[in-house]
Amino acid sequence: MKKIAIFVVYIMLATSFMGIFSIECIAQSPPQAQNDITAPVITTVTGLFYNVQQSTFTVSFYAIRIRYWTTGPFRHENGIINLKSCTGGMIIGPIKMTWIGPLHNFAYGTFTFLGDIYYNRNGFRQGFTNTSPTM
Repeated sequence: MKKIAIFVVYIMLATSFMGIFSIECIAQSPPQAQNDITAPVITTVTGLFYNVQQSTFTVSFYAIRIRYWTTGPFRHENGIINLKSCTGGMIIGPIKMTWIGPLHNFAYGTFTFLGDIYYNRNGFRQGFTNTSPTM
């Protein structure tokens, strides 16, 4: 009889522990997806730029024709951007630029920044047509 009572207590403790463990597992946040944009990534761009402007935490430029590649722990992307206004994160590492033009607004070169590259994926001058009032 004593062995049965100890066995019942053992089963009750084990099931209560499993219940607590399952509640803790449910309370945790779900695992992040592989293509989560919060994962740290580094983007390198190479090509012909217009009006490159750099601040402490961001860089903005107009891409005449650039090639970019983004690398991170869970994803790797690359592509070509033509005639788009782009922004990115904080520049890291050396900047290799050759400035061209009468006001040195055009540049050909390479630089690397933290984060993704953001640009309007619609057609040429789409941002202007979206901001005009419609009737």
